[in-house]
Amino acid sequence: MEGITIHKKQYCENIDGRLGWTCPVDPSAWVELNMLNALDLEHLDGDHDNNTPENVDTICKLCHGKKSVINGDFDSTKASARNFKNY
Repeated sequence: MEGITIHKKQYCENIDGRLGWTCPVDPSAWVELNMLNALDLEHLDGDHDNNTPENVDTICKLCHGKKSVINGDFDSTKASARNFKNY
C-alpha cells in the first residue's frame, strides 16, 4: 500500500539472544515452512501505535510468549496494556 513501510522481518530477531535466550527456530525455517504468520512485531516501548523501525523487533510467537510471561506483560493494569475499549 502506498505510504506504508513494512518493518517486519522474515525471521525471529531473537536469534541473537537479545531477549536473554536464543530463539530455538532456525531463521530459514519461517520462509521454508510458510510460517511468516507466526512472527510478531514487538513494540520495544510498549506503545502499540509506535510502529517506527527503531521501536519494533520481529520475534516469533514462541519468544514473544516467553518474554511476555517473564516480563508480566499479561498484567492489564500496566501502563503499556492495550485499552481495547478504544478499538
